[in-house]
Order: sequence, then structure tokens, then C-alpha cells
Amino acid sequence: MTAPVNDLIVGDLYTKVCESTYKYGEDIISKAKEVLKDLPNRTHAYVKEGQVLRTILEQINENDYDLVVIGSRGLSGFKEFLGSVSHSVVQHSSVPVLVIK
Repeated sequence: MTAPVNDLIVGDLYTKVCESTYKYGEDIISKAKEVLKDLPNRTHAYVKEGQVLRTILEQINENDYDLVVIGSRGLSGFKEFLGSVSHSVVQHSSVPVLVIK
């Protein structure tokens, strides 16, 4: 059985959006690495795929980090101060987290 044409179009669009988003993330990371390269401390910047909070916490738990620095957009309510992802990382991280607004 083959997928209907509409599913193929949506699947192709989904793939293009994912590829575009990943490329955008790589561009941002490339710029961040350029800014961070002269710092005396070890720094790491990654583009990862997956559920955001779970992926960040796995990265923290699988590596020997002293500090996690995360940005915040703060879109609503208490999230105006931290943001839902950054707030959750602060709550669940095993290492200190610095939130940049």
C-alpha cells in the first residue's frame, strides 16, 4: 500500500522544514563558537535533535560540565522571567545553570 499524495507532500515539506531548521541552528552555533573561541574556559555548543528538555538534560548528564548557559525568551506568565525550557532546565539540572535574558 502506498501513501496518499497529500501525505507525500506533507512528508516532503516536513523534511525540508527540518533540514532548514537544522541548518539555521548550525549557523547560530557556528557564530557562537566564533565568539567563544578565545575564552580561557572549555566551551561546547551543539545542535541536537529531540524533545528539547530531555535532550538538554541528557547532554548535561552525559558530560562533565561545570555550568550550563541557556538563553530565555520568556513568552508568558512566570515564563516572562525565565521561559518554560530554561525554567525546567534550572529545576532539573544536576549542575548550575546561568540563564541569559
